[in-house]
Amino acid sequence: MLLRDTSPSIAIIGAGLSGLCMAIKLKENGFSNFTLYEKAEDVGGTWRENTYPGVACDVPSHLYSFSFEPKADWSRVFSPGGEIQEYIQALTDKHGLRPHIRFGAKLTHAEWQDGGWSLGFADGNNARADYFISGMGGLHIPRYPDIPGAEQYKGTAFHTAKWNHEHDLTGKRVAVIGTAASAIQLIPEIVDKVARLDVYQRTPNWIMPRPFMEYSSRMKRLFTRLPLLEKLHRLQIYLMFEMRFPLFRHSRFFASHATKMFTKHLEKQVKSESLRKKMMPDYPIGCKRILRPTASSRPSPASMWS
Repeated sequence: MLLRDTSPSIAIIGAGLSGLCMAIKLKENGFSNFTLYEKAEDVGGTWRENTYPGVACDVPSHLYSFSFEPKADWSRVFSPGGEIQEYIQALTDKHGLRPHIRFGAKLTHAEWQDGGWSLGFADGNNARADYFISGMGGLHIPRYPDIPGAEQYKGTAFHTAKWNHEHDLTGKRVAVIGTAASAIQLIPEIVDKVARLDVYQRTPNWIMPRPFMEYSSRMKRLFTRLPLLEKLHRLQIYLMFEMRFPLFRHSRFFASHATKMFTKHLEKQVKSESLRKKMMPDYPIGCKRILRPTASSRPSPASMWS
């Protein structure tokens, strides 16, 4: 570890992946006078907040992890949210970051005053820092639809990001508003439990199935014993993902092929031609995030509209 003047004080807001990465790199470079201010009582950010059924990441696990902190034993190619949260907690402990974290510290204002940052928190405490670094994510505050009369609804309602685990959906009539990334993970998990499921869509999305692939014990052992193999696997995933942008942008053939794949998938899942038209996006593939639900024995989200 490099020896540096540790007198500058550094405030990092948020103990999600961004804030923790900054803290790790500061520590590696000899800085110790830093504090992470986290509004919750644990690290994790998005993966601490989102615990709805089926929550997962649609980026392969070996890529959705720090390059300097690989994990050889990911359970699946696309790991569930709980496993990602465990990874975040483990690296927090490994790098000794918890003593630097002040939990329950919700920032209310930050102002540059007299050559430094003046920070105020919801609990009434204040702090000063020479450097202010924001690691606040965009998925920690749920967005609720502005539906007239929603406040008069007498049933149970909650956001996926604030999942009510005490409310049992078994045998209930359930409405899901939205058909994007969270919905396509949630719907297959609850459709067999509820009495009726209605899905409300505003904008159709391009949806491609992704395989439900688990890493074998043998592959995990190989990644553990041969770290270079894991790095090559990660590089392969990275290059595969990076190739998609120029292909979508410059290759009409690729875009046409991907569109045909989507259409065939939709035709397989939804038999009604009129319903398929409503589920067909009116913008070119690649212009918005392509959604990829896990293909498993459970029904695909596309079939819920049929």
